[in-house]
Amino acid sequence: MSLENSQKILGIVTEYNPFHNGHAYHIEASKSLAGADFVVAVMSPHFTQRGEPAIADPHTRAKWAIGSGVDLVIALPTLFSTASAGYFSYGAVSILNALGIVDSLCFGSESGDIEHLKSIQKQMLLAQSEFQMAQREDPSLSFQNHRDKFIKIQNESTDLSGSNDILGLGYMDALHRLNSTIVPLTIQRVQADYKATSLTGSISSATAIRSAIGNSKDFDPLGDLNSLSETVPSHVARDLFSKEGTVLMPDLSLWQEWVLFELRRSTVSQLSSIHDMAEGLPQRMKSKAIEHEEYHNFENALKTKIYTTGRLKRVMAKLLLGITKQDLKNDFLTQPEYIRILAFNEKGRQLLSEMDSSLPVITNAKHFRPATPSANRQWEIDCTASDLYHLLLKGNVRRGGHMFRQTPLYIK
Repeated sequence: MSLENSQKILGIVTEYNPFHNGHAYHIEASKSLAGADFVVAVMSPHFTQRGEPAIADPHTRAKWAIGSGVDLVIALPTLFSTASAGYFSYGAVSILNALGIVDSLCFGSESGDIEHLKSIQKQMLLAQSEFQMAQREDPSLSFQNHRDKFIKIQNESTDLSGSNDILGLGYMDALHRLNSTIVPLTIQRVQADYKATSLTGSISSATAIRSAIGNSKDFDPLGDLNSLSETVPSHVARDLFSKEGTVLMPDLSLWQEWVLFELRRSTVSQLSSIHDMAEGLPQRMKSKAIEHEEYHNFENALKTKIYTTGRLKRVMAKLLLGITKQDLKNDFLTQPEYIRILAFNEKGRQLLSEMDSSLPVITNAKHFRPATPSANRQWEIDCTASDLYHLLLKGNVRRGGHMFRQTPLYIK
């Protein structure tokens, strides 16, 4: 069975950390806006752009997506999933573009106004020389960092509303740089602010849902599952907890202990080699790690107006994963080197048979042989991320090498 010329394929970029009702709305509204027959999602794997381990492993989260309207889920390499908005969006769009079959990309935004975002994008294109000059004056920050700073200034001087608008501009910028034929679309986010920390009914932020689960000290399986099912699909709620009432998520406190350990163990010179580690930050991070006993006190003492919590967590994730400045030294030359399939349904199987990918497609890691040093390095980082992630889990799943045992999920 081959795709018909009239059939449209929609691309989306996701984390699903966890999948909730707002995500389900995004999928259906995006399909309607794009007139799409198929949906392909590029998803962060074990670690997210927050710089933290995801609430569930990538195959579980991919299963949630397939159960809610997505046809094919592809992993975004960890090198990009733990990076700032510019790298994150460029990596994800590069994968969608490499598939050779995607017609449109639809993202949620605060403004919901694609024409307004296009006007900001034009201003960005005119300011490229300013980014380059700023980078020469301050080489401690990359071109992407200076670009992100410009967008934040635009955010303050226009009615550009928030982080999803900014990420959307990243997707549009990537499409332009790749000379892609993929058409950008946007829908307005509904109800919950992504920063909201309390549940707000049927559509709550992923942050609020993670907070509610993490604070379930006295877990009541029946009551908590019923409450959680109001804001996430029922099949997601069932997966988030075991039958015994144990939260099936990585131990974030253990991850935080690793951060303090690594900061105390590493020299300033070693810390300076980590990607996005600005001048003066290694000394500050090391001294605060030595000074404080508890991670939360350390984090509060560390952050400033310049060093936001998000950026600091990404730097700390890169430290534990060993991601260096050398790994992302070329802003727009470093691209994903492979397409790793996480899950698909029957329609997704059809897409796999039809796509004309310019990158190698991984369906069985045992057979994958990286063709370039860059591909090998990205694969090393992905494998390290998987091994560390499983060490954060409970039970008999802490053994390493999971990447070589898990094949894509086919969900009928």
